[in-house]
Amino acid sequence: MKVAFIGHRHFNSDLLARTVLLKVIDLVEKLIVENKARTFIFGAMDGFDYMGYSAVTVQRAENYPRLKRFYISQIPEELIESKKIFIENFEKFKFPFKDLNAGNQRFFKRNELIVDACDILVTYYNKEHPEMETKKAYDYAVANGKKIINLFDEQEAKYLKF
Repeated sequence: MKVAFIGHRHFNSDLLARTVLLKVIDLVEKLIVENKARTFIFGAMDGFDYMGYSAVTVQRAENYPRLKRFYISQIPEELIESKKIFIENFEKFKFPFKDLNAGNQRFFKRNELIVDACDILVTYYNKEHPEMETKKAYDYAVANGKKIINLFDEQEAKYLKF
């Protein structure tokens, strides 16, 4: 089972960030135990995506050393000064873009690649105030029949920063 994380990057409150992180930690363990999730896919290392990465990394270190972390970058490989960070933090990584000319389309295409690669998309997505990247990824997952777990809670909306 392959699980991807895509969600909002900014939280206005440390309390909200900690609350969401606790949800992510619980969900990651449940996905590993109940759904036999073994591969986790990421495309950013901030906000919600980083929470997912952190929860998976702790589970990998403490309980499940065979978990795989897969990173799909929006940055062309030629622009990465050192792959050391990827080698040390991911079991697999991919640089699908050759140049920066695509602009923001690289982010949308990267998210499509992430959704295509997963069985389950875990997201933190407020439909009332969507960040464009998260909205497009969510809509793409819906259109492609992906199982989606949205950890967003309406009561948390005022603590998001857009």
